[in-house]
Amino acid sequence: MAVSTTDGDDWLSVDANAGVATRTIQVIADPEKLSPGTYTGTITIQSAVASPASVSIPVSFQVGPGQGPLLAVDRPDLTFTFPAGAAARSQSVRVVNTGGGAFYFAAEVLPGASWLSVDPPSGRATLSAAAIFAVTANPAGLAAGVYSGRIALSSLTVGSLIVSVTMIVSTNRSAILLSQDGVSFRAVAGGGVLPSRNIGVLTLGGGALQFSAETSTVTGGNWLTTAASADQSGAPSIDVFANQGGLAAGTYYGLVKVRSPGAANTPQVTTAVLQVLPAGSDLGAELAPNALTFNATAGAESPGSQTVALYGLSAKPKAYVASSADSFLQFSPAAALVTPDRPSLLVVQPFTNSLAPGTYHSSITLQFDDSRVRIIGVTIVVTGETARAANARARPRQDTSAVCQPTQLIPAVTSLGSGFSVPGGWPVPIQAQVQDDCGTPLAAGSVIAEFNNGDPAVALLPLASGRWDGTWLTRGPAAGVTMTIRATSANRQLTGSQQVLGGFDSNQQPPAIADGGITDAASNISFGPLTPGGLINIGGSFLSDVTATATAVPYGERLGDTSVVMGDNLMPIATVDASKVTAIIPYGIPVNAQQQVLVLRANAYSLPVQVNLAAQNPAIFTTDGSQGMILDVKGNVIGPGNAAKPGDSITIWCTGLGELQPMVTAGDSGPATSTLMTPVSLSIGGQAAAIQFSGLAPQLVGIYFVQATVPSGVATGDQVPVALSAVAGSTVVSPSVTMAIAN
Repeated sequence: MAVSTTDGDDWLSVDANAGVATRTIQVIADPEKLSPGTYTGTITIQSAVASPASVSIPVSFQVGPGQGPLLAVDRPDLTFTFPAGAAARSQSVRVVNTGGGAFYFAAEVLPGASWLSVDPPSGRATLSAAAIFAVTANPAGLAAGVYSGRIALSSLTVGSLIVSVTMIVSTNRSAILLSQDGVSFRAVAGGGVLPSRNIGVLTLGGGALQFSAETSTVTGGNWLTTAASADQSGAPSIDVFANQGGLAAGTYYGLVKVRSPGAANTPQVTTAVLQVLPAGSDLGAELAPNALTFNATAGAESPGSQTVALYGLSAKPKAYVASSADSFLQFSPAAALVTPDRPSLLVVQPFTNSLAPGTYHSSITLQFDDSRVRIIGVTIVVTGETARAANARARPRQDTSAVCQPTQLIPAVTSLGSGFSVPGGWPVPIQAQVQDDCGTPLAAGSVIAEFNNGDPAVALLPLASGRWDGTWLTRGPAAGVTMTIRATSANRQLTGSQQVLGGFDSNQQPPAIADGGITDAASNISFGPLTPGGLINIGGSFLSDVTATATAVPYGERLGDTSVVMGDNLMPIATVDASKVTAIIPYGIPVNAQQQVLVLRANAYSLPVQVNLAAQNPAIFTTDGSQGMILDVKGNVIGPGNAAKPGDSITIWCTGLGELQPMVTAGDSGPATSTLMTPVSLSIGGQAAAIQFSGLAPQLVGIYFVQATVPSGVATGDQVPVALSAVAGSTVVSPSVTMAIAN
């Protein structure tokens, strides 16, 4: 394959595997070094056995005027969850230039979060190279609770933005985290066996936790099962299996629920989706894994073989022929039949004793008799013999000049192959194996999956032995999409990337919760802590097939065709429509932990979304976004033209005040009287106001109120600030609202 341009510059390139035709090539046009104008080039595809022997594809590239640099980050909100007694932990944030040129920036922790730090405090971002800084949260010496901090990024040339950070410190010593929010399967009615999906189980805090997994399905019976598993390092995980036997064509949803009695946030769930196509449909073959990585020492014995499983998803067997352009890469069998009853195994063996030190990128092309092509990516890292020996025997004060010094990271996507095709709207597990060019797995740092179709980036979680996992909630329905995996070491000295080209073959419409779409119903501030008994809004898409409002008290746990789940609890629901659900968090759910929320619409689940649950996080309702929902003794809203005076009794409508005495069932109307488990404070115009009552509003559902007296000497005006505060680890202050006060 040849590429040429009329101006001689190297702005045009292609990404394709040599050998058997792959049907799809990725054409890359890079404007970074070009001036505005029109550029032309040609891609020539050649084959000695085809007729015609070559095909030329003209390429035209229009480059517009450059724009100024623009400041953005890949993660505007971070959450750290710490079990009791845990050590400090860091997460990485990428500062991205989404415009042109370059800019310098400074990163600073704003006052009030001494537990938070950043490193480095400044950097430079260009169009082609993001800047990365580490955010470290340290819970040492802090009581259990929810803590909030902010990091300001500022630049003299491109302005500023805020990264919000939430730290949760639990009373429990451990928590669990699943590496996948969702798994999906595609099958054919009467077709072949399906490859399993794997979910890593991470333990946060001290010691290993015992856990168990259970499954449930909405329809279709017991098609979903699990089995305990472990990777090559012994790290715990769960294999998830789907069996389409006896199922009619359709889409089926279920849950994998993982319980750990000692964890602060048990249970944790993963959504499972199974699509069964009509009998006779042809899905081709699926590979597991799609990429292999080998490590070797120059002049030494070749590394051991690895195996790729080939699954025939359709009912008919499929034959394939395997080939590679590299003679040092051997495999067996070179031709075989893939049957639907069991996976076929392809054994891959590199012979490296004649290879010089370096990193080799190769591939094996599988040409099937249905004209489909599958590519297995193969990476071989060969280190020098003296370097490997020096690594093994190096001691303090010895000469370590021969020790292998890594220069780059090498990500390999194992869960998706070149030319992948998935339904838009589905959860797609992403698994990547990441190591450096000395063969050392990446244990800490940052691995991000980015998508050129506008889907949100996914931060992958580190498991053992260099494995990094995440879940891509595909949006579709773009014809093609490029996924780029960007890896950065913890010290930010090593980077590496890999691109995988694929697309969407259909567009599904399960319920989807928007990023930052779960908020308390008063402030509507994204990513803020929520509380038991709190009224919340859930924003997203396809959340309900109807528009409805609850009419009976207590509110039911299903409205229209929609239910909302948190852990083992169904939430009472107040309103539903396609883009928003208003519900109430049940009392009694453990706080100072991350819990999951998911929506069930008819027979379809959304992916679970993590939310921070605190004992209290007050928020005052408003009439217009700023004027508080604050009433006088006659029940009229206090505002311009109806100002309160010092000594007046007022009622403030709010949420987020937490647990009550006596206990109240969420979704029921407030009793004649109730008392907060933990009192709150009220400030009007900067002065403390005396509170006569704080609790659930009598005869209202999901609404708290505070009755207080306007203090004397308070400032007058139509926009006097009002705020509630509570102590939930740190002091939590509600977003300020205003009220009118006159003499």
